Amino acid sequence: MIEEFARYYRLAEPTFKLTPKTVEFDVNRIKVDQPSVKKDLMMLIKRGCVASYGMLSTGTVKTVSVGDFGDAIGMFIARIAEMTHTSSTKWTPYLHGN
Repeated sequence: MIEEFARYYRLAEPTFKLTPKTVEFDVNRIKVDQPSVKKDLMMLIKRGCVASYGMLSTGTVKTVSVGDFGDAIGMFIARIAEMTHTSSTKWTPYLHGN
């Protein structure tokens, strides 16, 4: 799942209009053993596409539940959508000011 997220991230990357703040996290909590997958996971966490303390990053089981899968997909899609659209002060609440 992490490898697929990284693949889709790289496909969408040329269309990014926004660079979000880097997400800080404790690398020692990551439970992924494969170096290439761990590298992808850390990139996705830093960009806010995967939860830093979620099933994919710190979970100890090899499978995910339907709910966890839905949460991971939803978070990923929401972040990609956020990074690929041009923010507007009219439609983006945190750009409204006061």
